Amino acid sequence: MAKNFYSILGVSKNANKDELKKAYRQKAIESHPDKNKGDAGAEERFKEVNEAYSTLSDDNKRKIYDTYGEDGLRAGAGGSGFSGFSSNFGASGANSFQDIFEEAFGGESIFENFFGSTTGRRGQNRGEDLKYEMRISLEQALSGSETSISISTKDLCKPCEGTGSKNKTASTCSTCGGSGRIKQMRSIFSVSSTCHACRGSGILIKDICPSCRGKRIVHARKKVDIAIPPGIEDGQSLRLTGKGHASGHNDIAGDLYILISILPHKYFIRDGNNLICRIPIQITQAVLGSSIYLKNLEGEQIKLTIPPGSQHGTSLRIKNKGMPLLQKRMRGDLLIMLHIDIPKSLSGKAKKLFLEIAEVQGESESPEPLQLNTKKRSFFNF
Repeated sequence: MAKNFYSILGVSKNANKDELKKAYRQKAIESHPDKNKGDAGAEERFKEVNEAYSTLSDDNKRKIYDTYGEDGLRAGAGGSGFSGFSSNFGASGANSFQDIFEEAFGGESIFENFFGSTTGRRGQNRGEDLKYEMRISLEQALSGSETSISISTKDLCKPCEGTGSKNKTASTCSTCGGSGRIKQMRSIFSVSSTCHACRGSGILIKDICPSCRGKRIVHARKKVDIAIPPGIEDGQSLRLTGKGHASGHNDIAGDLYILISILPHKYFIRDGNNLICRIPIQITQAVLGSSIYLKNLEGEQIKLTIPPGSQHGTSLRIKNKGMPLLQKRMRGDLLIMLHIDIPKSLSGKAKKLFLEIAEVQGESESPEPLQLNTKKRSFFNF
C-alpha cells in the first residue's frame, strides 16, 4: 500500500520546511523505539517518519513524490541502473537517520539521556558499504564457482598503519576523552555534537602522515575473493562482512554486497529451480516414438525417450537435473519441450509417402478448433 508522507508527519500538502521540521521533531520523539520499548511496531513507524521527512524536506524528491508518488521515487532512484562498483550501498539505514537528526535538531545527536540509550552512529564509526554487480553464467549459478574481483575502495593507510601519524603514534583527545563527541545539556535533552578539537576522530595527531595527511585512509584498489554458492538466483546478493570501505576512526569496515546478475543462456532458461530447453524432433519421431540423446547444462549425455504420438509442445521431465536449491541438497527438474520440425520442402519420394499416409489416415476438411488454455500460455508460445 502506498504511503502518504504528509499524513505520516501530520502536515498538510502545503506545509513549508519549518512546519515539516517541527512536525518531524515531534513524530521522531513519539515514535522512537527507545521511548516505545515493547512496541514491535515502533521501529517501523520511526522508519516511516524518517523516510517521510527525508523525502518532503528535499525539494526535488518532494516534487517527484507529489507528481508520481512512491513509484516515481523508486523509478528515479533506479531508472538509470548500475554496473560495476559504487559506494554508499544501504545508506537508508542508521547513517541516513543520523544525518536527518542532525539536520532537524540543529546539527546535534539527541535521544541519549532522554530515552536512556545512545542512538547516534558515533559510538561505532563503521565504514561505508559497497556494492558490486557481478555477471555470471548459468553454468556458474548451477555449480557455483570461486573467483576474485578488484574494487576501488577506501583502505587503511599502510605507511602509518591507519594511525594517521608519521611515527605511528597518536594521543587520545583530552577534550572528548577519545569518544569524538561532546555532550551538553539543553533543556530536557542530553545532546552530543562532534568534538571541535579532534573533529570527531577521538585522537590528536602531531606528526601527520604525508601519505594520508592524517586521515588514516587512502583510496586504493583491493582484491577480494568471492565464493558463489550453487543455486544462486538472478538478483540475489552476497554479503561480505568487513570488505567495504575502511573507517577513518580505526573501527570496523563496511560490508561489500555482491549483486548477482545471471547472463542469458543460448539453450537453457531457468524457471525457479527448473531448467527448460526446447529440442527439435522430426515428425516421424513424434509419430512413431524414438530415443534421442542430449547434453544437459553440466555436459552430461542424457538419454530421452520420446513416446509415440507426442504432440508439438509436449513437455518431458527429467527429475533432479535442474538447478540446486540454494544451501539445500535438492535440485529442480529439467523440462524438455518438444518442437516438431515440419519440413518446408520434400523430395519426390517423401511427398509420395506423405500422400499415402494422408490417404490411409484420412484428413478432415472441416476440423473443429482446439480449446485454448486462457489461464496460462505455454512458455514457448506453442
